[in-house]
Formats: sequence, C-alpha cells, structure tokens
Amino acid sequence: MYGPTGQIEAQTERLAKMGAALPPSYKRRSQALYSWTQNTRRWELLRQAAEQTLPKQPAEEGMTKERLRQYIDLKREIQSQKERLETMRTQLMYPGQSIGDGMPRSNFAADRTAGKIASVIDLENALRESIKKAQRETVAIEKAIQSLDSSIDRELMRRKYLDGFTWEEVAEALCKSRQWVTVLHGRILIKLKES
Repeated sequence: MYGPTGQIEAQTERLAKMGAALPPSYKRRSQALYSWTQNTRRWELLRQAAEQTLPKQPAEEGMTKERLRQYIDLKREIQSQKERLETMRTQLMYPGQSIGDGMPRSNFAADRTAGKIASVIDLENALRESIKKAQRETVAIEKAIQSLDSSIDRELMRRKYLDGFTWEEVAEALCKSRQWVTVLHGRILIKLKES
C-alpha cells in the first residue's frame, strides 16, 4: 500500500479495527483518490498504446515495402489524433451543464475537475508525441521517394504509396502495362533498401 491511496486505506483499516466510526470525509477522500488513481492508470495505458501504434524502426534501416505501405495509415492516424486533441480541449473548455435541481452537490467537484484537467494534459502530451513520431515517419517516406533519381520511379512510388492507387491505376496513369509497373517497382524497392 504505497502512495496517498494506500495511506488512507491503512488509516481506515486501523480505525475500523479500533471500532471507531469512520468520518465521512475519510470515505470521500479515499474514493476520490481511488478514482484519481484509476484515471491515471487508464491514461498511462492509453499513452503506452499510442506509443505502440508505430512500429519501432532502426534509424539505419533502408526504406522497405512495409514502411512505404504505412504512409496512408500514418496520415489517417495523425488526423485522428489531432481530432481527439481538439475534442478533449473542447470538453475542458465547455464542461457539461450542471443540473439545477436544488440538490446539494459534493465539495470535491473542483478536485475532480482538476484531476480531469491533469489527466487530459498528460494524454495530450502523449498524443502530441505520437503525432510527432508519425510525422517523422511520413517525412522519412516522402524523402526516400523524393531521393529517387528517375522521375518515373518517383511518380510510380508516389501514386502507389502516397496516393494509394491500385497497380492497375498506377499502370494506367503511367501509360504502361501492369507487369512493367510491378517489375519496375521491385527494382525501385531494391534501390531504396540500399540507400
């Protein structure tokens, strides 16, 4: 039993053993700290999940087909994470309306709000880091394609991986056969791995 929650639980157990009635403030504090601890754990798990969405790529590894295929998904992920950040900011700026029914409310509303703000800030930082990683990978993919010598090579790779065209659409756009395009694609991949 470590941390503030453990201390309150230990004190609560000692008082209960002595037969003392627990004051309501102990119960409220214990519940608030337990709730805060659970939220913190949940945000930590979300942060870890966000970090794991991107594959770990060694810096010296060349551009592979798998990395190229991730480009469109990375762009979608960046957009999705930005939308999540905006939604969280909006929820903090405009919290839900309180019910004006005249019933007394908890004195810990400010504590819950502060805890929620802290949790959202932590998650925002984790999401920003996830966005930065995804952006670094997309820039690496774009640079690798731009580094190709031939304009037809760059066009083929852009259409296939950046624009998400099918092989037939790429062949039609380049006025070549599908077989020619796939053979050239294989040669380009070898060039990218070596560079």
